[in-house]
Amino acid sequence: MRTLIPALVVAALGIGALAWATYGGQALTAEEARRIAVAKHPRPVPDFPLQTQDGTRTRFTALEDRLVVATFIYTRCRTMCPLLGMRMARIREALPKGTLGEEVRLLSLSFDPERDHPAQLRDYGRRYGAKPANWWVARPLEGLEEVLDTFGVVVIPTRREFRHNGAFYLIDRRGRLAGIYDKQYPERVVAAVRARL
Repeated sequence: MRTLIPALVVAALGIGALAWATYGGQALTAEEARRIAVAKHPRPVPDFPLQTQDGTRTRFTALEDRLVVATFIYTRCRTMCPLLGMRMARIREALPKGTLGEEVRLLSLSFDPERDHPAQLRDYGRRYGAKPANWWVARPLEGLEEVLDTFGVVVIPTRREFRHNGAFYLIDRRGRLAGIYDKQYPERVVAAVRARL
């Protein structure tokens, strides 16, 4: 009996911690838990200077008052980044007519700013029909680590390339990260944008 009560207390604490960490059992992975946390509690995206594919220097706050669908890429990538570019083009095509550029912007942000200069960003953008008026392919000029941390992007350099996670990120009109969507389902991003228009 002496060991039963402490064991029950430990078990109850363990179940409580598991429920808290998995949002009441809604999340089975850390990534799912992160997506739920962001949806419930949008987090501010830090302002940072960036340069777009046409060489324009601006700041992230220039996108405020619009919904932004973002993803992270590097232009030399031969695996995930081309897939993200193709799916971003599908998102662009599926958005309601007249919203792109005015109410919604697309952003492909390079996490390899040392190599991804405007010429490389422009080439990447051309492959998928990115036009600076509505889809920025850009590189941060400062603050990359803080930005990656805010979005939960993990970048691991290897000898010739990077290993990285990939997703679509929805930033609300107040400049907050408000949604993270699996790269396999661009239609979910479109639905989330439509719901906010």
